[in-house]
Amino acid sequence: MNEENGVDWTGVTEKMARQILAQGELHLQAQQDLAIAADQRASTAASILASAATAIAAAFIAFWDKSADRAALAGGLAAGVCLMIAAALAAFAARPTDFHSPGNHPAQWFGGRRADFVGMIGGEAESVQRRIEKNHTIMGRNQEWLRWSFRTALAAPVISVLIWLLATCPFG
Repeated sequence: MNEENGVDWTGVTEKMARQILAQGELHLQAQQDLAIAADQRASTAASILASAATAIAAAFIAFWDKSADRAALAGGLAAGVCLMIAAALAAFAARPTDFHSPGNHPAQWFGGRRADFVGMIGGEAESVQRRIEKNHTIMGRNQEWLRWSFRTALAAPVISVLIWLLATCPFG
């Protein structure tokens, strides 16, 4: 019995232990594939949002240069800032993290070469399960950063218009 989480591998056939381990490794590989796709999505979003922020800021600065319309400049720059914040959030979602991939170092098995083989396979399956759980936590956090990126990007036009309206309203 493994003391860490209470899994008892006595009486389990080698075939069953190998199947459990194979399913865990398969799940871990699928997580890695999903994480790579999520990183690509976040990186792409970051570059698109940064480009949009730059273009909007440049367009409103050029418009202000010809028209001296400060309200339009304030609204346009607010949109650019929101989009740049959204880009930063997306880039943070794609940052390098400690992510667990399938497989193991052979040296981790050296100490147990003469131990109960089914117990060793079971112990490896338990290790895979812990890695799956850690990956799940990391992927969830990164997903939340990307959601906030999209929320911020969607708020950019609304904030831009509100800033423009506030800047054009006479208060006195």
